[in-house]
Amino acid sequence: MGIKDIIPEKVLNRLWEIVDEVSDECGEEKLNDNFIVKYEGWSGSCIPLAELSLELKKPISKITEEEMKDYCMLKGLSITEEEWKSEMNKKGFEILGMGHEQKGLYGRTWALFIKKKE
Repeated sequence: MGIKDIIPEKVLNRLWEIVDEVSDECGEEKLNDNFIVKYEGWSGSCIPLAELSLELKKPISKITEEEMKDYCMLKGLSITEEEWKSEMNKKGFEILGMGHEQKGLYGRTWALFIKKKE
C-alpha cells in the first residue's frame, strides 16, 4: 500500500500548494471530509530574540540567520507535537504526516491530519 492509496492525489496536490503559498501566517484548511492541514510560516516577528539570546548565551546582534531558522524548525515541530495533535484529536483527527520545509524567510511547518476511523 502506497501513500496514494491513503491520500488522494488531489489532497496531496493541495497540501503542497498550501505549503508553497504560506509566508508568515498560520492556519488550518479542510482539504476534504477526511483531511485537514495545519500550517505556520515563520518570519522574524515569530522569533522572541531576547529569549533566544539567553538560550544561546549570546547578544541578539550575534544571532545568525541559521540559528533563527533552527529555532523556527524546532519550535514548529514542538507546536505540532504539543498543541496541534491534541487540538485535532479533540476534533476526531489524528496526525498522518508532518514536516518543516526550508521555504520562505525562516521556514514553513505543516501537519496533515486524517479523520479517525470509527
